[in-house]
Amino acid sequence: MMKRGRSIRTLDAVALGLLLLTGAVFLLGLQHQENPKGDSVRFLGLADSLRETGRYEFNTRPQTRFPPGFPALLAVERAALGDGRSAAMVCNVLHTVLAFALGYWLLRSVGHPVLGLLFIAFSATSPYVFSHTTQAVSSDSSYMVASFAALLLAMRLLHSSSAKSRCGIALALAVCVPLAISVRSVGLALWGALATALIAPSRRRVGQSIWFAPALLSGAIFQITWTLWQRRHRSTLWPGEFMNSYGSQIRLIDPHHPELGIAGGGDWVVRIFDNLAAQARAFTELVTHLPWIDDRWFSPLIVVPCVLGAVGLWHRSQRGLPLLEAYLLGYLGIILLWPFDEGARYMIAVFTIALL
Repeated sequence: MMKRGRSIRTLDAVALGLLLLTGAVFLLGLQHQENPKGDSVRFLGLADSLRETGRYEFNTRPQTRFPPGFPALLAVERAALGDGRSAAMVCNVLHTVLAFALGYWLLRSVGHPVLGLLFIAFSATSPYVFSHTTQAVSSDSSYMVASFAALLLAMRLLHSSSAKSRCGIALALAVCVPLAISVRSVGLALWGALATALIAPSRRRVGQSIWFAPALLSGAIFQITWTLWQRRHRSTLWPGEFMNSYGSQIRLIDPHHPELGIAGGGDWVVRIFDNLAAQARAFTELVTHLPWIDDRWFSPLIVVPCVLGAVGLWHRSQRGLPLLEAYLLGYLGIILLWPFDEGARYMIAVFTIALL
C-alpha cells in the first residue's frame, strides 16, 4: 500500500512538471498579432457587447447560435485584465493547462494515473492543440474545464458516504452542469449522462445518484431559458437562413451548399458513418500526431480505434453503463449528427475518456 502511495505521488509530480512545462511552452508560442478570425471574432465581439451594452449581440444582431457562457467569461476576464487580445490568449492557455490537469485527475480517480500522463503528453505535444490554443480564442478549453469538473464531482458524489459532503458536492455540481451547457451546447451530453445515472442507476448507487437531481434541474432551467430566449430574439437576414440556429444547420444535407435541401434518412446514415470515421481519424491524429490520415473505412488507422473503442465500451459496461462512458456515448451521439467536420476539435474534449 505504501509503495502504491509513493508511486501515485511520483506520477502526480511528473504530471505537475508536464503541466508547468506545457504552460510555459504555450505561453512562449502565443500569437500576439491582432488578427482574430472566425469564431474568435464573434466571441470577442459578444464579450465586448455584454460589457458595454449588456446585450448579447454581434454586429447589432442578437446572437442565437452560441450560448452565452464563454462570451460572459471572456467579458469578465477582459474587464479584469484589459481589452487586448493578448490577455484573452493568456487566459486561453491557462484554461487549457487547467483542462489537462482535470483530465489527468479524472483518469487518476478511476485508477488510471499512467493513462492520465499519456493524456497530458499526447495533448500537449499535439500540433493541433498547440496551434488551436496559441492562435484562437476558443471555448473548447473552457468547456473541458467545466465538463471535467462536473464529471469529477459526479463521481465523488457517487462514492461519498457523508450527507454533509454530499450537499456541498451536489451544489457545486449544480453550478458546473449549466456552466458546461452555457459554454458549449454539446454539454447537454453531460446532462444526459447524469439523467441516465439517475433513471437507471446501478444497484449500489441508487441512494447516491438521487443527488444528481439539483444539477439536472439547474441544467434544464438554463437550457429552457436559453431556448426561449433564442426563439424570441432569432432574426433572419434572408428567407430560410440557417446560420442563426444549430437546429437549422443540422437539418440540412450540407450547410455549405444549402441549395441541396433538407437531409433525409439516407443522408443521416451517410453522415453518421462519415462522422464516425472523422472522429476515429481525429483520435489517431491526437495519438500519433500524423497529419495525413484520411477518414476512409478501409484504413486500419480508422478501423482499429473504432474496434478497440467498441470492445472497451462493452467490457466496461458489463455491470451497467459507467458515468464516463455514458457521457462519451452522448457526446459522440451529438457529434455524429453534426454536419461539419472541424478536425480534432470535437475529439479533444473527450480524448481523456476515449483513451480508456
